[in-house]
Amino acid sequence: MFAHAADTGRSPPKEQTLGKKQETTLDTSLAGDITRKKEDTGGAALEYDQFQLGVERQINDKRHAQIDSLQRIIELSGDSKETPDLLFRLGELYFEESRDYFFQANRKDDDLIRGLATKDVALQQKAKKEKDALMVQRDANAKLAVNQYTQIVQKYRDYPRTDEVLFFLAHNLMDLNEEKKALIAYGKLVKDYPKSRFVPDAYLAFGEYYFNNSKGRRDWLLKALEAYKSAANYPESSIYGFALYKQGWCHFNLTDYARAMDLFKATVLYGEFTGASALEKQGGAKGKNTLIREARNDYVRAYERAGLQPQGAKENFSTVASNPDDRFGMLELLASLYYDAGKDREAALAYSFLIKEKPLIAKTPDWQSRIVDCVFSALH
Repeated sequence: MFAHAADTGRSPPKEQTLGKKQETTLDTSLAGDITRKKEDTGGAALEYDQFQLGVERQINDKRHAQIDSLQRIIELSGDSKETPDLLFRLGELYFEESRDYFFQANRKDDDLIRGLATKDVALQQKAKKEKDALMVQRDANAKLAVNQYTQIVQKYRDYPRTDEVLFFLAHNLMDLNEEKKALIAYGKLVKDYPKSRFVPDAYLAFGEYYFNNSKGRRDWLLKALEAYKSAANYPESSIYGFALYKQGWCHFNLTDYARAMDLFKATVLYGEFTGASALEKQGGAKGKNTLIREARNDYVRAYERAGLQPQGAKENFSTVASNPDDRFGMLELLASLYYDAGKDREAALAYSFLIKEKPLIAKTPDWQSRIVDCVFSALH
């Protein structure tokens, strides 16, 4: 969700259309990262993989045994006071099973990348086929989890953990792309259990639904914004920082760039105050400080879209990046954004500021070349 295309050279001014941030696709250049060389690992990595797979098999075997046992117990016990707890545990086991198949399916991307890198069509087809088969199993177990949660909601309305059941029901429905049904479950959670610890997550789910399906529609972006605001009413929740960040993107897509900058800055300051771990639980973080870094970058994007000038960028960015290297990175991104947007004067100034601050780094010749390109373009 937070990935952005790399700067690959001069491009014509981009159309100022706004929408949700795009996900990256598979890149064959990544193959080197996942291909282990024998001389580098000496077999240690292979041994670890075999050990990990062995542990996973043991866990899977125990989970399958638990599923079989619970099914028999439920059949023998009939409709007793323990039934909803048993159904809930069975649903959890099916959910864990669906997650396991999901992770197995994603591992097939490694084989696909290798196939793309080596132009091995057979390996590519094999990886895709195996991934599809694993995803079928993922969906089958997610549906079994949904069945257990649905039974509890429909038959045991006084069950004390119904709010939790509704949350996992909605979560599995989202995994199955049954979004409207999932929103009904989230809505019931918010309405019937307003003090539940899962309420912020439910509001976030509404926000994500409206944002991801907005396609630039103002009314849907406003609905997403309200949902994110509701999620942010719970500062103790782990999703608080992400809710702030997504409010920023709503304002960005509504072309209120000044307000977007405020929210991106708030995300950075919150993350630095609380530590990045609170932000990593939501938003697809790949490592510590990922969301903080992305919020800084998006602050720069809003700065450029707002038509603000490079002369004030250094001082402005210092309010978001206390680390000089982070601030310099923001200035470099700003220069690139100006350049890609065809803002030649602003780009030339921004690159000249970069060269003045760090004249001896390896990128300086490229920046000088871009300044010449901008000047030449402005003259013609």
